[in-house]
Amino acid sequence: MMVTLTEIAANEIKCQLTADSCVGSCVRIGVEAGGCSGAKYVITPGAERQPGDRETTQFGLTILCDPISLATIEGLKVDFVDAFVGGGFQYDNPKAASSCGCGVSFKATLETGKYAK
Repeated sequence: MMVTLTEIAANEIKCQLTADSCVGSCVRIGVEAGGCSGAKYVITPGAERQPGDRETTQFGLTILCDPISLATIEGLKVDFVDAFVGGGFQYDNPKAASSCGCGVSFKATLETGKYAK
């Protein structure tokens, strides 16, 4: 499985899609350069399919991932915690050598290419 969502994370993304009037659209999960550890996770509700994307469906959501991002997040588990402090999307990436305290930025075990900007 390329990326796994918990049901709670999937429901949060569905809420975002509904709020943005993007019901039935895809969600892109990827990586961008940035953050304190060098790369950061990005979830984009309402994304369009691009050539080369890998695609899976979970909990009624179509999840897209570009091949460059997938090299550093394959096996990623995404959860959502609804809390005033420390809430939001939580990421468990088996390919992360380290993560920063915010939980959104990470350093991959292998340098696999350039991230999107």
